[in-house]
Amino acid sequence: MKITQVISDSNIGGAGVLLSLICEGLCNKFDTEVIIPNGSMLKRRLKGTGAKVTELDINPEKSFSLSDTLTLLRHFKLNPPNII
Repeated sequence: MKITQVISDSNIGGAGVLLSLICEGLCNKFDTEVIIPNGSMLKRRLKGTGAKVTELDINPEKSFSLSDTLTLLRHFKLNPPNII
């Protein structure tokens, strides 16, 4: 089963720390991918979890963006997850 997490944070805060802890538990059992904005500081922290880290051209620090949704949909078409 492939699980994909999406986070728009460009810095390491509470959500990023929580996500890295979740990934540490998931990666032993599931194929786990985390999508982050290009240049996010989370990349280094997530690399140690075993998750596949994918940087996409999405708006950092923005909860919703229509253009980001389209970017994510294109990615999911090429790399379909079971759970997002």
